[in-house]
Amino acid sequence: MEITPLLGTLTNIDLNNLSWLTSVNYGSFLTTSGGAFMSPDEKEPLIATEAAIETLEFLHDIIQVSRASTPQTPSISSGTVGMQVGLPSLPMNLVRNGYLEGSIGTAMIPAKVQRGAINTSKNLFIVKSTPERDRAAWEYIRWLVSPENNFEWHVATLSYLPTRRSVVGLPEFQEWMMNNPLMRPWLEQAEFVVSRPRSVEWTITIKHLQEAVRRSLVEGTTPPRTALDEAYRQAVAEIAQLK
Repeated sequence: MEITPLLGTLTNIDLNNLSWLTSVNYGSFLTTSGGAFMSPDEKEPLIATEAAIETLEFLHDIIQVSRASTPQTPSISSGTVGMQVGLPSLPMNLVRNGYLEGSIGTAMIPAKVQRGAINTSKNLFIVKSTPERDRAAWEYIRWLVSPENNFEWHVATLSYLPTRRSVVGLPEFQEWMMNNPLMRPWLEQAEFVVSRPRSVEWTITIKHLQEAVRRSLVEGTTPPRTALDEAYRQAVAEIAQLK
């Protein structure tokens, strides 16, 4: 049985947030296909490899051919959509608000070649200032990410994974996980998580990659291979100007 048409009718995908759609949704499926955004040194774009093209074609078929639903159409909370890709807070909020309690399950992203996912964490920055303010900033960050605070705010309050591995060993985290088994796939998947690149070359590449995703997935005006080939050429040309 061909699975893609079935996935399209059952899946809810957010097309409004182009950054999220590109770097997280597309990126996670790209990782499970054995692909990557950039070379290991983050200097060369890898957005036109066969893995990259096949991944975009897969999502294109789900969205444009099989017509996956978007946030403007009925979502999983209405019972008309069977699957949704999202953060661990999604099922937790559904259950907390009385939707589908006892009839919803969670799983890791399917692995075509390997397990994988894209890290969606946020960043904290310390801007150079006076020595006193620098010390105060570090003191605040150490307090913020201490295991006890991290569990209370990041896990118990927001239903996100902990920032630090040491939180997993806390008795209160183990108890919380036993009471919230829907979170377990995200914890198990964390072993395979890949962070997004951070190089200047990546900031150039993601700009062109997002345009390819917009044209192929959101608008459906350009075939995935064509969109990614064009994005790759444009990114390489712009990166060459850095030298």
